[in-house]
Amino acid sequence: MEVMLIEPSLRRGTISLRKWEMKKASGSVTSMYVLVGQWNSVAWRNALREDETVQLWSFRINSKLCLALVKRRAKSNGYFVEF
Repeated sequence: MEVMLIEPSLRRGTISLRKWEMKKASGSVTSMYVLVGQWNSVAWRNALREDETVQLWSFRINSKLCLALVKRRAKSNGYFVEF
């Protein structure tokens, strides 16, 4: 499904959100939601690095699913949002 994504840079665009199901050896299934398609472009534009902590917020506008990606960085006594 195509959803609107608001990036840390405040750029708005669309990205594909997919549900992947991973079968375990026990026979049970684990579901994961993944962003595909334009993810590499989003990561490059926002200088995302491997092992960096981000938050992905979901909300709806007129019943349409939207996402907001927020970069975080470590602070000595916890975390705060990086603008």
